[in-house]
Amino acid sequence: MMRLFLSLLFMVTTLFSKERIITLSPSLSEIVFALEKGDELVGVSSFAAFPNEVQKIEKIGGYFDPNLEKVLSLRPTLVIGQGHLQKFLSQLSALGIKTLSVKLNKIEDIEDSIQIIAQNISATNADSLVKKIENARKNAPKLKKKKSVLIAFGVTYDLRSNIYVAGHDLYFEQILEACNATNAFTSKTFAQPVLGYEQIVALDPDIVLLQHSSLTDQPIDKKLLQATWGSLPIKAAKNGKIVIVDANMIAIPSDKIALAIPYLCQKIVDAER
Repeated sequence: MMRLFLSLLFMVTTLFSKERIITLSPSLSEIVFALEKGDELVGVSSFAAFPNEVQKIEKIGGYFDPNLEKVLSLRPTLVIGQGHLQKFLSQLSALGIKTLSVKLNKIEDIEDSIQIIAQNISATNADSLVKKIENARKNAPKLKKKKSVLIAFGVTYDLRSNIYVAGHDLYFEQILEACNATNAFTSKTFAQPVLGYEQIVALDPDIVLLQHSSLTDQPIDKKLLQATWGSLPIKAAKNGKIVIVDANMIAIPSDKIALAIPYLCQKIVDAER
């Protein structure tokens, strides 16, 4: 009888006990919160910023360098990461810790990852989150006539080299398609594009979007930045279509893509008015 009682107690405790989840990137902690399981997070990336509640959760290191000892000290029941940390996740698996690796490159990857994470943490609202993304994509503000758009990561006043732009392997290009725009970067390479002055001029985009984060980037002089890019011999500069956008809205591939799509598309449409 005692053995039966203890077995039942263990089953009930297991059934109602919370997970101890660690996420290794800001995107993943955002998804867990969106899945209404934020109270089960015990560790997050040092760069996690949203929602505000994430600030109270233990930080386990950066995007590329999570701290193994810190992770282990938090006694996680599940660690969620991405492909670039597969070696780290394998180390945890070898120690008997359940891990989950997901992709967040494309919009479909984000949707699939929401569903996969939901299944692993017993969340029930994944379908509604995915539906919001699909609706945002379908109903995005659209240009009447196609325009080429260059999306630059970060901001720089030196346009001679090392200008990082959106290529073909990330969701940004899909957002442009939803807006009836095209990616000004047309090379067939899928590596991270890093361009210089001559290459930017050769692309000659109709619109340039410059991402700036108030959380992670240095403060900027918007007028100086737009004037610097405005000096380029490209259509976007000649027509005054150098636009600074909020990276906090669009740079994190999570359920928040449902907000990023209309935000970015509206910026593009407004630039053409």
